[in-house]
Amino acid sequence: MSAHGGGKDGQSHGATVQLDDQRSSGGSVMIETLRTKKASTLYLLTDEFDVLAEWKLSANVRRGSHSIELRRSLTARQEITALLIERPGTLAAGDVATVSLGDADSTLTVRDQSGTGALVDISQLRTDVDASLFVFDATGRQIGGSGVRFVGGTEIDSLTVPLESPLEGSQSVRVVLYESNGGPIAETTAFLRVEDAGPATLTVEEQTSDGSSIDVSHLWTAVDSSLFVFDESGDVVGGSGVTFDAGDEVTDRSVDLDESLESTQEVTVTLYESNGGPIATETATVEVSDGGSASITFDDQTSDGTTVEIASLRTPVDSSLFVFDEADTVIGGSGVTFDAGDEVTDRSVDLDESLDSTQDVTVTLYESNGGPIAEATASVTVE
Repeated sequence: MSAHGGGKDGQSHGATVQLDDQRSSGGSVMIETLRTKKASTLYLLTDEFDVLAEWKLSANVRRGSHSIELRRSLTARQEITALLIERPGTLAAGDVATVSLGDADSTLTVRDQSGTGALVDISQLRTDVDASLFVFDATGRQIGGSGVRFVGGTEIDSLTVPLESPLEGSQSVRVVLYESNGGPIAETTAFLRVEDAGPATLTVEEQTSDGSSIDVSHLWTAVDSSLFVFDESGDVVGGSGVTFDAGDEVTDRSVDLDESLESTQEVTVTLYESNGGPIATETATVEVSDGGSASITFDDQTSDGTTVEIASLRTPVDSSLFVFDEADTVIGGSGVTFDAGDEVTDRSVDLDESLDSTQDVTVTLYESNGGPIAEATASVTVE
């Protein structure tokens, strides 16, 4: 059988899994953020792609910090991969983090504050191990803390940390204390109100889209407001019904467009006070890509269960390959990547988990850091 990619329509805007570096007793792993758009399965994998946990989820799940019990306990520091797979086999989101064993005794307190946006005040810090401090803005970009290090046993009641990239608008910041050469041992979030910065903050970054939506990196508003999206001609193409209440703050918000963009162009996103004028605006280039003419030919075949054969594959963009069994479990493709313009034939792909029986197998090609661009399913007879 063969399949041709129809663009990035399969990409699940809004699906998210966030897995931070952390400490654990070894029997569980903490997921920081989890959002699904469709019925999905979350897998936690070791660096050798052994499955540590499998969690089936319904559509539209939204969770904050959540502990997941592992099938077997970790016995050493380990890099863990989280994959959120939408049924019947689309990679919706993923993340990688290091899990260290044992506990560290630490305290970090940062209160909501106002100022110029160039500093953040730490109210209290204590650590019994050597550690470093980092500050991140609402989009997750590091903006301060480089070179701020502490030796084990440090106790501080007040500390001012200069930001290397001053904030231009009011927003929540995340302050994290990392063990030296390890994961986070304490973290907190506080709201920094930037004086004279206006009643709203809006960040829209340059991005690639299939033309049906755009992503807003960060938005905060002090007043009830509405969002509108304008194309390069100044016509409204999206935002209808997208409203925010006073005090709302969102990150990585996907906004569906009422009229799809047909070409790469500059798009303007403007936040209006309800029944009033504009209070924040951002312009960014949106590259419209349909994923090109990516294709996979994957024929019915006989195998010993350890490999599958790709008859042909073509990709116009950097991409990665994943193999799924009939239960939608990732069983192969680890490290199988292709450069833009690659065309291959008769490619053998080793499976991380051998097939034990004859079944339908799906091979999916994903744009690097993006959604699926081609997919094919074939029957694999195991002998």
